[in-house]
Amino acid sequence: MTATQVTLAIGILVLVTVVIVYFVRAREKARIEQARLLHSLQQRLRRLMRLVSDLPAQYSTPDIKALILREAEETLNQIRTIDPRPEYDEHAITLKAYGENLNAGEGVKIKPVTQPDKAKEIRKLLEALYKFIDSQVRKKRLDPATGKKHLAQTAFLMAKCMADVHTHRAKKAADSGKPRVAIHHYHEAIALMEKLSNNPLAAKHIVVYRKRMAELEKQAEEALRAAAPAKEDKAAKLNEEWEKALSEDDSWKKKQTYD
Repeated sequence: MTATQVTLAIGILVLVTVVIVYFVRAREKARIEQARLLHSLQQRLRRLMRLVSDLPAQYSTPDIKALILREAEETLNQIRTIDPRPEYDEHAITLKAYGENLNAGEGVKIKPVTQPDKAKEIRKLLEALYKFIDSQVRKKRLDPATGKKHLAQTAFLMAKCMADVHTHRAKKAADSGKPRVAIHHYHEAIALMEKLSNNPLAAKHIVVYRKRMAELEKQAEEALRAAAPAKEDKAAKLNEEWEKALSEDDSWKKKQTYD
């Protein structure tokens, strides 16, 4: 084997080694990117499935539900191309049932949430819904005007679900004869609504809360005036008893001096 042949063989070996290393690294990079993509898609599907399964139907509209369904189905299909495991069939069944009931909750009045933990849970879901609607506007799947309307409605519901907890506590306090405690909770409810500038629904609720606070202020003042005479009588009686005690004490001291 000549020197030229040896050099050529070594060169070919080095070239083959470089190609193999490049190919292995490229495959590993593709595998990592695919794993990252799969994780991202799974996270997105998890968020969407929470909106499908956990958010009460009356908190959303049929057109928004249709967008959630479309996004969830597309995400699920993307996942299946990467990871075609049968465990995703359950999601497909859930989405099919959801699609058949897009009008569920339509026209149903939203019941106030009175439990703080439940209110916080619903608020988190509404925050996820808000982000979803915003993303649909950016993707041009929802026109800006309609998106703005839905965003305003969702923001209002986020505030209201927490304000309802305070108004419930305010009513309980008022029924228990604690108007000042009730007024405090209405202040908290107003603070939540005041964060929504230029939202007519929030402004309407603020008016209602302030009207109720004025009524409670009146009740508190009346209760204070009614209690004043009783306090005065009690104070007068205490003064009388005190004076009597002092008089008896003086008489005893005089008697002791005389003796």
